[in-house]
Amino acid sequence: MKSYYFIAAFSLLATFNLKAQKHSLGFRSGSGVVTGAEISYQNRLNDINRIQLDLGLRSNKGVDAFKLSGLYQWVEDLPQLSPGFNWHYGFGAGIGFVDYDEVRYVGNNYGAATLSLDGIVGIEYSFIERADIPIQLGLDFKPSIQFFNSYFDIYDLDLALSIRWQFN
Repeated sequence: MKSYYFIAAFSLLATFNLKAQKHSLGFRSGSGVVTGAEISYQNRLNDINRIQLDLGLRSNKGVDAFKLSGLYQWVEDLPQLSPGFNWHYGFGAGIGFVDYDEVRYVGNNYGAATLSLDGIVGIEYSFIERADIPIQLGLDFKPSIQFFNSYFDIYDLDLALSIRWQFN
């Protein structure tokens, strides 16, 4: 029964979003060292530029961490594949913090901050072009170089899948 409510709500939302969308909000799940899953938000500035903010949280194996990154991106259509396909690339920066479990990591019971320089390149598909469904699926690669860190690796090579809901 709950699935019927979900389908009805999703269909209703889809009918209100029938044109190009300015905002996207969803999840980005990847292979990053700092965070595996992130809440991801995109704001389209114009036809070719947007800003993406990702907030990643991690809490496992005695380590609690978060990282907030902001990326400036260029978005290019890929009409040779199909309407709705885009590829994007960009750069940005991030800030993060890690806190160790003092029982598990006796010598490391302190917090550590990190700054990072991030890049991104990826491909995405927006279902709004073909099916009037405000969903965007993406696959991207987000490398980063970490500074002032004690837990995070000096570099992070994050390959991720994302799903976002598009809205105005």
